[in-house]
Amino acid sequence: MEYLAELKKIKTEQDVYIVGGFIRDYLLDKENKDIDLIVMSGLNRYVKDFFESCGKKKLLLDDKRQIYRVVTKRNIFIDFSNPVGQDLLNDLGHRDFTINSMAIELDHIVLKDANYYLKKDKIIDLHGGFLDLQREKIRMVDQTFVRDDPLRILRAYRFSINLDFKIEKKTATIIDKNLYLLKSVKNERIKEELIKTFNDKINNERLNNFLKSGLINLLFNIETYQDENNLDLLLKQNNYLCKNNIFANKNIKNYLFYLSLLYLQPIIKGDISCREAGNILKKYTFSKKDVEVFIKNLEIIKLIFNDINLYVNNRELIYDHLFDQEVYFNDIQYLLCSHLINCERKVNLQEKVVYIINELKLMENRLDKKLINGDQVIEILNIKEGRKVGEILAQIKKQKALKKLDTKEEIIQFIKKKFKKSNKN
Repeated sequence: MEYLAELKKIKTEQDVYIVGGFIRDYLLDKENKDIDLIVMSGLNRYVKDFFESCGKKKLLLDDKRQIYRVVTKRNIFIDFSNPVGQDLLNDLGHRDFTINSMAIELDHIVLKDANYYLKKDKIIDLHGGFLDLQREKIRMVDQTFVRDDPLRILRAYRFSINLDFKIEKKTATIIDKNLYLLKSVKNERIKEELIKTFNDKINNERLNNFLKSGLINLLFNIETYQDENNLDLLLKQNNYLCKNNIFANKNIKNYLFYLSLLYLQPIIKGDISCREAGNILKKYTFSKKDVEVFIKNLEIIKLIFNDINLYVNNRELIYDHLFDQEVYFNDIQYLLCSHLINCERKVNLQEKVVYIINELKLMENRLDKKLINGDQVIEILNIKEGRKVGEILAQIKKQKALKKLDTKEEIIQFIKKKFKKSNKN
């Protein structure tokens, strides 16, 4: 970790401490390349020296507290700040959870053979963070932790989900009483926490706690899971996806897959529309591309669910309605099959979904090789370039996808037979 070496090298007389998640993850044997630093004096000069040596971008995150972020040339985030109250002990007392309130002086990090080691006996742990790591608990440092920053409500569940830790009872009680304060948090900050929360598969106990917290209704306008039967089905869906290792094989981003899963039942039951769900993601400043993928996935899933027998019996409709969509067919299958596990005829319905998805994949494979282009169509029919050429190519594409045309010769005969006569007319 060359940036740790540089941070030590450019330090002069001032005391510099690493705090928070870097220490937590080191003790949990998890990788965390990002660093939070408390600089006791000479902050601006220290940031300037590091940026000139290793930085690609420098940001001022908080003007009042003078919190800077340097993005290194390897896209690693290093955050620098003055301590809260100009005192390290005071600063640690204002942090969110005990597991994030530990600190160590930069001088007590040993660098050797491109690795780093923390002298554990030098870790400053005033609030029992190390013990809570062993107990696998998320516990507040101070009862004002929510009032200081309401986003910590969501962070508590994020750490609980990501680390598979329990939220301590008193901490959970304060969170429950103050859920409404999340409405005052900027939507972009909420989005960043959501992305981290749904970064990987979630076990059922943690997902159940999240759903019962009231956050899903507050954040996503989903009331569906207030019904115990619907909640039970979602947990079964999640268990199906985890058990079948779907999260290792899906194509879309982790957080989009989980958000699609959360909205799947409400969409199918008609509690909310695909567009309404997409607008909620827009509100949280998810990218235009993310929102488009999210909406399109849910629209295709609902379409197949509503007309599954129609598609099984009509390959042309599969092509007309489902083929030319910017979705990953496997992801559609995973999500839809997870929803069908609670249906009485689940095996039969899942088989039908698999048949439809396999048909879509076969269509895709048949179009791998382009056998004819617009110039050739113009030459065969002796026509001018225009809209008609595009219409002819679209018909050829469909016939090829449906395996009604296979070779270049068949395509040429199809063009001559179907279009040459109409062209003369």
